[in-house]
Amino acid sequence: MYLSCLRIDAGESGGVQTVGAKWLTNRYRVHQRLCMAFPKKARLEEDPDFLMPFAPTDFPMLRAEADRPKHEVGVQQLAQVHAPRDAGVGFLFRIDAGRAGTQIIVQSASAPNWDYAFANFRGVLAEAPQVRPFAPTVAKGQRLQFRLEANPTRRIDTKSAPDGTRRHGNRVPVAASNCIEWLRRFEQEGGFAIDPQEVRLDCGAARARRSADAAQGVVYSVARFEGLLTVKDPEAFVGKLAAGFGSAKAYGFGLMSVVPALP
Repeated sequence: MYLSCLRIDAGESGGVQTVGAKWLTNRYRVHQRLCMAFPKKARLEEDPDFLMPFAPTDFPMLRAEADRPKHEVGVQQLAQVHAPRDAGVGFLFRIDAGRAGTQIIVQSASAPNWDYAFANFRGVLAEAPQVRPFAPTVAKGQRLQFRLEANPTRRIDTKSAPDGTRRHGNRVPVAASNCIEWLRRFEQEGGFAIDPQEVRLDCGAARARRSADAAQGVVYSVARFEGLLTVKDPEAFVGKLAAGFGSAKAYGFGLMSVVPALP
């Protein structure tokens, strides 16, 4: 995998928001631009300066046919959006804003081409993107500090059909008071255990919309977790880091970053 850091010019100029600041207010546009870092070879050869309009099928990052699960073979899908993310396909990202400025952290299965993605949109970057290979190694029992921005949701009105299949109901936000318990539901499959007493939680909201018409937008609940966890199963934990947490991963949710905890 690869880890990228994109520093964004997200301040003000003459009392007016910069282009970067406006861009970050719509996560649909952020995701769309990040997808552009993974162009098809044919797209890159035909339009090396990125002068042609964006076309989703030119940036598919498709899983190779031989590597797909049997139920996916023959299905042409945009892996960034529709396929389960893992160490072999897709990407996750998170927008971090702090005293040092605003940055976007991107964890991707393939090496990104940020020069191409921002060829016609360089004004939003405060500096050249940083990219490095990412192969996390953790040990059983290791204590880690983590940061995660997620979209905690739950299904309601899920019913069984006459043939025994389950029909999923609507997704609704998890209440702020239940967000830490929501995160703990991933502990067994993810091979870790958090310390609930050492978790800081901040909640908010973010918007994604395809057009300037706010009525067409979707507002996502945001839960930002920072705290300590203990690794129980290193292989499962690394797999969960690659897959991400929760829903709405296309819009900047689900990426967990970890560093060794201080003694």
